[in-house]
Amino acid sequence: MLLRAWPYWGTGLIALCLYTLTGIDVDWATWRPANCMPVECFCEALRDGWVRQPSNSWSNMAFVLVGLLAMRGYPAVAGRPHVPMRDDWLVRGLYGFTALVIGIGSWWYHASLTFAGQWIDVLGMYLLPTWLILYNLLRAGHLKRAAFLPSWLVVNGLLGVGLVVLPLWRRPVFAGLVVVTLLSEFIARRAGAGGLEKRWIQAAVAALALAFGIWWLDLKHILCDPHSLIQGHAAWHMLCAMAAWWIWRYYASGRHAAASSDGESADGAATAR
Repeated sequence: MLLRAWPYWGTGLIALCLYTLTGIDVDWATWRPANCMPVECFCEALRDGWVRQPSNSWSNMAFVLVGLLAMRGYPAVAGRPHVPMRDDWLVRGLYGFTALVIGIGSWWYHASLTFAGQWIDVLGMYLLPTWLILYNLLRAGHLKRAAFLPSWLVVNGLLGVGLVVLPLWRRPVFAGLVVVTLLSEFIARRAGAGGLEKRWIQAAVAALALAFGIWWLDLKHILCDPHSLIQGHAAWHMLCAMAAWWIWRYYASGRHAAASSDGESADGAATAR
């Protein structure tokens, strides 16, 4: 039981390591500021010191927990159909790593409100939809398992360059990735990659819809108390982390093996285990 609980104490350990970093002497004012500076960085007031927005920073530990839970996965069950999200260490681990990058990157962004923090924060946001797009292509049989990681790295490398060259396009690009993600899910279903429990994706969509509403109210300072520890953007982080967990549950709930690129069952792909 203690070993199965490692994502929880692992999250606490990562939070402790990040808290230790705050003891380092740093002046964020000497760094290139984020594009939202000085007055459009959401509702929470800027504090002096290492962590400029405490609530918006530490709420990201929810993503860290989701990442570690995804990496842990479920115990193996003999005779169960092979589902990459659940049973492939690379695919599952990359999803967990993505959630970790989102959590730690967003923590640094809200702690520093620097351009460097903005870059890793938004790149983390890109990592998730690109993962979902590629995973749906894998489910549909349009992408080989061996090409999954290289494709993910190349696509996000290009997106990372775009964040430096055209930083003001970050939100439209993310919106476009969300649209392509929905299209890729449609493609996977058309290819017969079904057998998933819809309740999980329905819960994720509901959480994201609520999160986006709160995000907008916070961004526009409509629902706003700058000096409160209860922040709308922090709620956005936690709701999005919940949605990321439910997305993992959705894709891990498959009762049928995903198709491989040659049309055969991936259940027999021993190298994918």
